This record gives sequence, structure tokens and C-alpha cells, in this order.
Amino acid sequence: MDSNSDQHPQGKTVEVDPSHHFGFNILAGYRFPTTNSDISLNYTYLNTDDSDSVSGDHIWARLAHPDFGGEWGTHAKGTADFDYQAADLLGGYLFHPFNHLNVHTSAGLRYAKLDTTLKALYTGAGDGSQFGPKGTEVKLTNDFSGIGPRVVSNAVYNLPANFGLVAEVGASLLIGTADMSIHQYNYDNDNATTIPAVDVKKSTSTLVPELDAKIGVNYTLQFANQSSLIFDLGWQAINYFDVNGRFQFHDDHEGAFANTLSSVGFNGPYLGATYYA
Repeated sequence: MDSNSDQHPQGKTVEVDPSHHFGFNILAGYRFPTTNSDISLNYTYLNTDDSDSVSGDHIWARLAHPDFGGEWGTHAKGTADFDYQAADLLGGYLFHPFNHLNVHTSAGLRYAKLDTTLKALYTGAGDGSQFGPKGTEVKLTNDFSGIGPRVVSNAVYNLPANFGLVAEVGASLLIGTADMSIHQYNYDNDNATTIPAVDVKKSTSTLVPELDAKIGVNYTLQFANQSSLIFDLGWQAINYFDVNGRFQFHDDHEGAFANTLSSVGFNGPYLGATYYA
């Protein structure tokens, strides 16, 4: 944050750049005999932990309270921790619009929990700085949990040699609670904290839309007892809209908050295996 009160931060902003992490999805279902109907329960989990740091002559604490952020330091370290869990209970139906094409549609409920924790530690205080002797740390959290309806449509176009092209789209509308907080601590020479310079919490009810999609290929191993094992490989993307709330100060000359909302999205390759008895 710049050192004047023109409400226009100047210079380069450094943010934590997330990297790739592994997640997993587990699905169990039951297909009703002599029908194309089924019921399934699946669970998805992803946890990420990223960090970055920067050093320089004048580093302004953009996340800190104006009484502290207006002073400069020489080093800053940021960490970002993200925890995602989702569980779906769905009923589905498989139909065949024409040769080589299978379409599976399902509907039901999704429960999702998204927890985000951001930390920034500022050290190397400049002349006259009000940073703690061992630095000032700002911690922002946003925890959302909600439940709501979900629909999914999956299409597979069968190719020769047991291969297939896969496309899937899904959507959910979750109603839940978002808990936001911002805490700021100043560390003394014994690495103990003083009374928080900032300690604000807020809880709100919110409506969160979600969209996801995947595209890929599969390969089917058909066994003599009519069971099969299907391998999937492709790319998927998930996005929750306006789910991540964050407190932010207007500028370095006043202590007023601005509540900002942002979406949370992640994408990457997937690899899966499904067994049908």
C-alpha cells in the first residue's frame, strides 16, 4: 500500500501464486436391476498450501491496518491454505439417444465446504514504523459451508476398440453460511503477541452458484461375467461464484473496511477408474 492518502496504491503487488496439488474423488453407487436407473454417493477432497515471499527497500503492508500498513518494511511472506470438500447424493438415469451415444443425467443434493486462510508476515520495519519488533502478521479467513440442489449430465460417444469420448457438465446452487475474519498481531522480541491491532469477525448467510465441467477419453475393459472396468483421463474445471469474502481497508489513511467477494475456481487433469458389477 502506498504511503500517501490518494486512495490509489502504487507500485507492484505481489501475491501468492498457487501451484498444482493432488485431490481425490470417491464414488459408490447402485444400479437397479432391469432398469437404467441408479443412485450414487460421491465425495471430493482437495487441500492446498502455498507460500511466497518478497524483499525490497520499500514494501507496503497492503493487508494491514492503515496505522501499520502506511509504514514500510523490507520483507514480506505470504501463505495461502485452501481446504475443499464436497459430497453429492444423486439419482440418475441412463438413456441412448442414438447409436454410439450414451447420456447419463442425474439430480440430487450437494454439500460443500470451502475454507480459505491467508497470512502475511511483514518484517524489517523502516524508520518510525509501528510494526512489532519481530514483525506484524495479518490473518484473513473465509469459511463457507452450504447445501443445495445439483444436476449433472454426462455424455459418452463410443469409438472403436472400446474407446470413448467423454463430456460432462454440472451445476449446483448452495445456500449456506460464510464466516469471515481478519486478525492482526504485532510480535515483540520474545515472539509473543500484543493485543490484536485488528480483530473483526462477520458471519452472513449467502447463496452460491457452482459450475463444473470435464472433457476427456475413456477405455472400457469388458469381462465375461458382464462386469466392466472403465478408465478415464481428461481435464476438469470447477468454479464457485462469489464464495470467498475478504475484509480490506479502503486506503492507508482511514480504518474503514470494504468487504470484497471473489470466486474460487480450480482446474487440472484427472485420472479415474470405475468398476461396474
